[in-house]
Amino acid sequence: MAYKEKILIIRFSSLGDVILVHPVIKKLSNSNYIVHLLTLKEYSEIFKFNPFLNKIITFDKKNETLFQLIKKIKQENYYKIIDLQKNLRSILIKFFFLKKIISYKKYKFRRFLLVFFKINLLKKNYVIKNYLETLKKLKIKITEKDFNYEVFSLKKYLIKTKNKIIAIAPYAKWQTKIWPYFDKLVEVLSKKYLIVILGSKEDKERKIFKFENNKNVLDLTGKVSILETAGILKQSNLLVTNDSGIMHLGFGCSIPILIILGSTTKEFGFIPKGKNIFIIENKNLKCRPCDYHGKNKCPKSHFKCMKDIKLNFVLKKIEKILK
Repeated sequence: MAYKEKILIIRFSSLGDVILVHPVIKKLSNSNYIVHLLTLKEYSEIFKFNPFLNKIITFDKKNETLFQLIKKIKQENYYKIIDLQKNLRSILIKFFFLKKIISYKKYKFRRFLLVFFKINLLKKNYVIKNYLETLKKLKIKITEKDFNYEVFSLKKYLIKTKNKIIAIAPYAKWQTKIWPYFDKLVEVLSKKYLIVILGSKEDKERKIFKFENNKNVLDLTGKVSILETAGILKQSNLLVTNDSGIMHLGFGCSIPILIILGSTTKEFGFIPKGKNIFIIENKNLKCRPCDYHGKNKCPKSHFKCMKDIKLNFVLKKIEKILK
């Protein structure tokens, strides 16, 4: 069957949100469209081996202007442009392609109600579903089977061990998303399992945790690429993580994931769903969620959303998952 028209998907950032574009790419490709993706240069690697994507257009925000980017887009003569970002940058792009733009529903007002008034109108909210529903304007039918995705990678970083591997992603952009006991968790788990610590170069520079060096702890924070991280995750028996980009990467690698939630909640729609997804959160706090993205410090100064999640409780959950 011959291809239909060319379609551009726009999603600049952040890492987790960009990863969630995978189902849209696959669905468009399977619906016989030529699929291009516009994203930030630092995230383009994620899609390097994606067989459903025809072209990646990168934006280098440090060395490229928005008008240079718009010129590149114009040269492609797209049939439609799907805006999955809806920020100032993508809105400015819209003005040059008004008749071609399809935008997803971001539910900003509902998020506002949940954060500031704890009125929950987002019980069925799921960002992957919201992304895919933009395709209904192209008369493409969506089912729950379309919600899953795979991050395609080469296993460049092979780990040889007889023990089970637990990947730990202890970092997040915002402090209120970080469980403060990851160092203690690693210390206990390393007595029985091989622990691989994952994070970015920026995470390494922040020096939030100091992990003990031993034969069962491999700290790769800032030492491996995104695709190498995916290769490591595909070898792992479990990922323990905060609400972070690596969480979404893990879901695309089809491994069990234990997610520790602090200031953010499932209602924002970014937390993966499935039988291998396990969530730990403090549901007894009226102040959760305190922010849509997260904050640099607890607004109430007690940080109970994370501090009240005790080490032993997390350890018991891990042992139960790995049985």
